[in-house]
Amino acid sequence: MRSMLETPGARLKLLLELRRRGLYVHMHAYEYILGYGGRIVGVVLLEPWRGTAELYAGEELPPEVLALLRGALREVDPHVKLLVVSTRVERPGRGAPG
Repeated sequence: MRSMLETPGARLKLLLELRRRGLYVHMHAYEYILGYGGRIVGVVLLEPWRGTAELYAGEELPPEVLALLRGALREVDPHVKLLVVSTRVERPGRGAPG
């Protein structure tokens, strides 16, 4: 089944839905940079031909961002599957003393 998000109109609708929910969003084709609370929190890559949206997030993602993104995606295409990918890198010397 083809996703609605293959069409430019649906991708623009997703942009507007995300902004309406209070997120900062910069869109380019199938990519959305997301900001929340004054900082960049992740990048969403749409692959509508696979029926997926992947959220790449580095640091702790505020749970409300995930809820806002899920709601906006559901509004535009309720069948798209959201995958969350952590890009967090553990740095030596940080964390528990060893």
